[in-house]
Amino acid sequence: MISLSKKKAVGNSKPAVTLDIRDVRILTNYFLPFLQKLNFLSKKYQDFTDLMLICRTVYNGGHKNETIRDLIVKLSKGMNDFRLSNYQGKIPKEVVTKEEVSLLENALPLSEHLPDGRVRDVSAGNIDHNNESSVYSIIDSNNKESIVNSLKEAGGIVGVHYSTLSRKLDVASQTNSMVKINDYSVRRVRVFYNSYNGETI
Repeated sequence: MISLSKKKAVGNSKPAVTLDIRDVRILTNYFLPFLQKLNFLSKKYQDFTDLMLICRTVYNGGHKNETIRDLIVKLSKGMNDFRLSNYQGKIPKEVVTKEEVSLLENALPLSEHLPDGRVRDVSAGNIDHNNESSVYSIIDSNNKESIVNSLKEAGGIVGVHYSTLSRKLDVASQTNSMVKINDYSVRRVRVFYNSYNGETI
């Protein structure tokens, strides 16, 4: 998800540290809103604006639409070094029109982020388990809380098959209530909160 790596100095360059964030949920909900509060003193702000648009579009599932996906790629080929007037790289840079930017800004969301951390594919109507971002809160009879990462682990603690627990949690999520099983109370808890929509932890 997040990694730091050191790069040694080569030739006349200076050593550097690289922050690598590959999870669009972290970028969209935390990192980019934090950077948005800062002042950019160069044209890097244009790159930042493009990056925000790309991340928001992907976060909302717009990239599942082929036209939107192609526009995201095109926009990325106009950022960073591509934006420099003296760019002479082998890959041709792309220029995105205002109309194309508007298409990205108004792309229909194809992913619905549910309050309990699950993500629903809007077109198919099913849950996208690959993008789920939930943990499971388990409270025992002594009111002691445990947090586990997987549904299977939660089912093992409370003594039911994870598919049974999943069904019960799906029903409970509609009323934001906890599931009571074998003297345990279980709730699916969302990990990521959308800063753009003003949600708070």
